[in-house]
Amino acid sequence: VENVTIEHPITLLGGFAGNEDLASERDWTANVTAVQASNFGPVIRILEASQCVVDGLRISKGHWNPGGGISVTNASAEVCNCIILENRGAGGGSGGGVGVSAGFLKLTNTEIRNNDGNFGGGGIKCRDSTVEVYKCNLSQNTAGAGGAISLRICQQIT
Repeated sequence: VENVTIEHPITLLGGFAGNEDLASERDWTANVTAVQASNFGPVIRILEASQCVVDGLRISKGHWNPGGGISVTNASAEVCNCIILENRGAGGGSGGGVGVSAGFLKLTNTEIRNNDGNFGGGGIKCRDSTVEVYKCNLSQNTAGAGGAISLRICQQIT
């Protein structure tokens, strides 16, 4: 899969086997929907979008600053039931797994592991933003500062 850029409100759902009639019937644990970056850039880039939802995806191999896995800039997004792994902050960058800049991000029931933020925020890099984290597991992320989370001028983190 190529790198995905989102500029309008949308919901991305994974976990389908192909025989469901309703989104509520999907099983993102049994039916893995993997999204990998193919070149330099984040796997999913969310720009200027509001009410964007990413649910039930496995996100890997991104390389971007900030946010190799998911990069949120001037946008509002919710990420739930996802696995974000093996992403990197580009160059001397930060936010290997997730980077949010001048935005809002809600993470729920998401695993963020084995990401490298290089400079800061191996798992999550937050700059001038609000981030809410619920029932998430951040593990084995590395960075020069803030292996799990790096905050800079963040308005709020919960």
